[in-house]
Amino acid sequence: MRAASVATCHSTVVPATILVRGLVDEYSSRDRDATAVAVVRTAEDAMQRTKEELHTTTPVDTLLRRGSPAEEIVRCAEESGATLLVMGSRGWGEMHAVLLGSVSERVLHTAPCPVLIVRPTGRGTT
Repeated sequence: MRAASVATCHSTVVPATILVRGLVDEYSSRDRDATAVAVVRTAEDAMQRTKEELHTTTPVDTLLRRGSPAEEIVRCAEESGATLLVMGSRGWGEMHAVLLGSVSERVLHTAPCPVLIVRPTGRGTT
């Protein structure tokens, strides 16, 4: 029997370009680097808070990836041999998911293991 373990995986997307009225405006190298540092720092802080909020004696690994969130979460699950993924859902509703897509929906359909999606508490159905 394998010992229990917990891993948190967060994927960041640092945009290389800004789309404005159909035109592509390249970031300067300095702006891109500053944005990347800020995004990574924010993700690291969020992962640390999550790790602390788990209140567990089980070891918790934190994984920070760069790329499509759904693809990176599935990749983390495959690489670690995960037997269950637990994900949050923002609960924005069907219209938002249709327009922008849903990370949890994509992971649910492509993950190599069962996926448990947890909705936020205190929110009504949208």
